[in-house]
Amino acid sequence: MYQIAEQIGVHFTTVYEWRRGRNNPNEQNRAKLNKFYKEYWEEQEEMNTQAQTTNENETAVYLDSRLVAELAGKEHKILMRDIRQYNDFLKGTDLYLNDFWVEDTYKAQNGKTQPCYQITKKGCEFIQHKMTGQKGAIFTAKYINAFHDMGERQAQLHQPQQPTDDLGYLKSKMIDLYNSASTLEELHEGLHQINNVLIALHNARVTLVAKD
Repeated sequence: MYQIAEQIGVHFTTVYEWRRGRNNPNEQNRAKLNKFYKEYWEEQEEMNTQAQTTNENETAVYLDSRLVAELAGKEHKILMRDIRQYNDFLKGTDLYLNDFWVEDTYKAQNGKTQPCYQITKKGCEFIQHKMTGQKGAIFTAKYINAFHDMGERQAQLHQPQQPTDDLGYLKSKMIDLYNSASTLEELHEGLHQINNVLIALHNARVTLVAKD
């Protein structure tokens, strides 16, 4: 929510009202939102492709730190600060930081390249242990659901699909979402679900190639 507000130039409470369906964005802000989600989708697809690694026929799955910040209810810059601090704490130990997160970048709406992290499930668990009470419990449930959705999608994809078939399926899901979403919150949730499908399709293809 903070990331969306920052990118389109409105206060985060405005985005909060949109997500709750209490207000609707005007035509100009809706155009900015559409552009933001389109660019986010393209960036996420590229980053997920780059971030997938194969180890003994198993594919590691990552969540973009911007998404993790949303799930944790934090500003992205705060989460980035926290992760850098964790890195300082862990330096000099026998722990492998890439087991938790991998440094990455994304291109912001203003064209500037900004830092981010690709975070593993272990990394999410690490972050969760630094959170307490209801906030920590909610974050745990959300990131578990995100990884569980990926696992379910992978389990359903036993047969390889042609790229054109995958692309057609994803396009149809985008069209369905565009036609059915009536609030920003529904659009936001729908895009996350489609992104999980994209990750699962990619992981299934990488796993099949590794096994061959």
